[in-house]
Amino acid sequence: EIILLLYTRVSSAKTPTVIVKKILDALNIQPGQIVYDLGCGDGRFVLAAAKRGARATGFEISPVSYVRALIKKFTTH
Repeated sequence: EIILLLYTRVSSAKTPTVIVKKILDALNIQPGQIVYDLGCGDGRFVLAAAKRGARATGFEISPVSYVRALIKKFTTH
């Protein structure tokens, strides 16, 4: 986390899974919709939207968070 903070000068804040679900429900994310997440962190919104069938893309400038998102992408079923 220190490297992330020094690199971006912004600390990482992970949104709990239950809140991610509530937000995606409130947005009524449907299959085929396009979702962009700026500052996607570990990719939890992007992956959750993709599981609903959305075409989801995340953008992240922190190399540490980017690697975490890639690991999660390839290890989450």
